[in-house]
Amino acid sequence: MNEQSRLLEQERWRVTAEQSKAESMQRALEEQRKVTAQQMAMERAELERAKSALLEEQKSVMLKCGEERRRLAAEWAEFSAQQKLRAG
Repeated sequence: MNEQSRLLEQERWRVTAEQSKAESMQRALEEQRKVTAQQMAMERAELERAKSALLEEQKSVMLKCGEERRRLAAEWAEFSAQQKLRAG
């Protein structure tokens, strides 16, 4: 009976140690999950900022292209009118 009690106590110790180890690993995994989620959120926010900046840059370029197109059209119209006057 004494041997059985000793073996039972050893088994309890082993189970307790395993349970403690499992709980510790679970806490570490949960902490890692939180850190990963925070990193992903920061990366997502940075991507959104970059996307917004890119869209603003694209708008600016498109406006400049439109202005340049209008300027060239006006110059071309003026040039054509002068050519007609010279030819006429």
